[in-house]
This record gives sequence, structure tokens and C-alpha cells, in this order.
Amino acid sequence: MEKLLTNSKREENMKKTKVQNFVNLDTLAGGALAEKLSKAMEEVARNIQDPNTEPTVKRAINIIMKFSPNKSRNVVGTSISVQTKLATAEAIDTQLAIGIDLRTGELQIAEYGNQIQGQITMGQYQAELEKQQADQASGQEETTAPEAPDPIIRKPIDLRERSRRTAQETDGQAYDPETGEIMSGATSAG
Repeated sequence: MEKLLTNSKREENMKKTKVQNFVNLDTLAGGALAEKLSKAMEEVARNIQDPNTEPTVKRAINIIMKFSPNKSRNVVGTSISVQTKLATAEAIDTQLAIGIDLRTGELQIAEYGNQIQGQITMGQYQAELEKQQADQASGQEETTAPEAPDPIIRKPIDLRERSRRTAQETDGQAYDPETGEIMSGATSAG
């Protein structure tokens, strides 16, 4: 019974005791809390400005302080962590093409984009051209640059107009002058 009264008196005294806080959050742990909070604010600001994240999602910074007092209650070990909750990056959709290279037998994977498979880009063509020039320069003193093939530029063919076009003849075969197609059964002689 006496112990209960002692605990009760202690609680009464604790309620009457004024707590003086001499802890400054700016200088706590040698300024580490302030530094971690500043870095967390930068992370949040970068995440808000990132165009790959949802703009209206709420972000958060959590400061967690864990206190571990000793048995005498006069020293308290303190662990401080600063955690951020950021908006995740939006998903990016693409398509991949997977297949076996028939020349080498190797399995290949590549992004499937606007370029037709097997078609080279102008950058690839330029790199091949430069490689050929370098190979020729190292093998011969005087070289000429290989000529680029003439691109064949044709407009769309209107097949409805096919019967109205007149065929021209070369080497005894009639051909369509617009498409170069050999026309069977059509001759210009007559």
C-alpha cells in the first residue's frame, strides 16, 4: 500500500513539475536533423517538378524520433530519422521485339518503334559510310568516297487510272512510264 502512495505522490509531483526544454532542433545532433530535413525538402521539391510524376499526389516528410531511456531515467538514447513519401514515376509504355538473327543464330531483343525492322537510319548510314571511308583510307592512299545510292522517290500509284495510261515500249516490252511496271499484253506498236 505504501508503494502505491509513493507512486501516486510521484505522479502528482510530475504533474506539478515544469519541463524545461533546452533542445534546439536546428542544432540537435550537431545540426544533422536540420540537414536531413533540408535534403528531404529538396527531394520533395524535385519530385513535384518532375514531369514524370503525377502532379496532384500529396508528398510527405516524416521525422521519427525514438527515445531509449536507461534504468535510472536520466539518460535517453535518441534515434532520429527523416523519411520522405514521394509520388512515384508514371509508367512508361513501349513494345519490344524478340527474335533470332538468322545470320548469326543469336537471340535479339530491341525496342519496336517507328523504324521498320532491317531498315537503317540516316545515322547508321552515315556511320557505315564513314567506316568505309576509313577502311579505304587505311588501305589505299588515294580514295574516293562511295556514292550514295539515288533514292527512288515515287508518288502513290492510283490504280484506277491504270487503264487510261499509255504504255511505252523498250526492248520489245511494254512498261508503265510512271511506275516502271512491265505491262503484260500491252504494246505500243500498232
